[in-house]
Amino acid sequence: MAVKVGNSWVSEAAYAYAKSRVDKEEKEKEEGKSVLEDLQDKYSDTNFRAGTAPFQGSGLNNISIAPNILREMEKDPEKRLEYEALIYDCVSVQKSLANQKGLKAHGFIITEDGGLRAWGISQAGDNNKSVIPLSRNKKGSWMQELLDSLNTAKKKKAKETAAQKEKEKSQTITFSNVDELSDYLFSNYKTVNKGMVKISKSYLKACVNDEEKRKKLFENLKAADEMEANAQENVKGYQGMKITIDSEGNMETETYGGSVSVNEGKRLRQISAAKNSQQVQAVLALLNTDLAQCQEGIEKGMCDENEVNKVRALMQKAMQRMGEVAVMKDNGGDDTEGFDAFSINMLI
Repeated sequence: MAVKVGNSWVSEAAYAYAKSRVDKEEKEKEEGKSVLEDLQDKYSDTNFRAGTAPFQGSGLNNISIAPNILREMEKDPEKRLEYEALIYDCVSVQKSLANQKGLKAHGFIITEDGGLRAWGISQAGDNNKSVIPLSRNKKGSWMQELLDSLNTAKKKKAKETAAQKEKEKSQTITFSNVDELSDYLFSNYKTVNKGMVKISKSYLKACVNDEEKRKKLFENLKAADEMEANAQENVKGYQGMKITIDSEGNMETETYGGSVSVNEGKRLRQISAAKNSQQVQAVLALLNTDLAQCQEGIEKGMCDENEVNKVRALMQKAMQRMGEVAVMKDNGGDDTEGFDAFSINMLI
């Protein structure tokens, strides 16, 4: 159960613990013991310090407190109760963080305005740092917010590292001849390895001794690998890619595969909206195109016989509609309004 103390909501356990300490702490104040020293005695596994700078301390148990907050705690028992309850909750979260892999250092900061921040450093290195503000009223989300922030920082760092490696690779690797360069491309780029890439011989030869052209080639092939990976994941019926790099280093790509299907709902609306034979003929023309595309799709593995059967069924409905509109004409039906509805359905 949460308990409100001052401007904070803290756990009931934190409140009870902090309250039990008030009388004792007042006596210690009289003996000349500072708040910071008292906190350090009570939480021997936590490193306390005055200040608000992040990344101060090592390990996962660090709490920094703004000097003005420490003064408030010295002078005002209610403030001391409020912040000690908050510190109790911070220490509880730090104990839970001990089981988190990949976290090198962590700490909480109580800021000048009484706010709360957390900082963390992952095992990836000192450059993989994160500082995030936390709501004092939402203790339950603290750890997840910290871990989410660290994961974002790790992904950003990994991306920067990969980009730097790619840059260094393109700038430092040299080749004696076309064969050496070709072997390197085959080993480092998946699309080349899969036989999807065709590179102009003159451009490949120029890349051996021209660093700028070689860099552009590496960038193009990296982009091709990313496009191919994306197509594998997102293109239904994907079969492969054709990648061509011309004598100027310009790249063109063509994706094979995908899916073919008839928009059954749209065609049914168009058939229903047709009010004369010309309009039915217009729908039949579209269905003939659908049929040709689906038949070609079967040959390329982009659809199956079900799609062809759907088109044929729609064509049969269109022929039935042809008979219906003929009867309407014989009965002197007015098709002016119908023309407007049909036009709309041809577009949507």
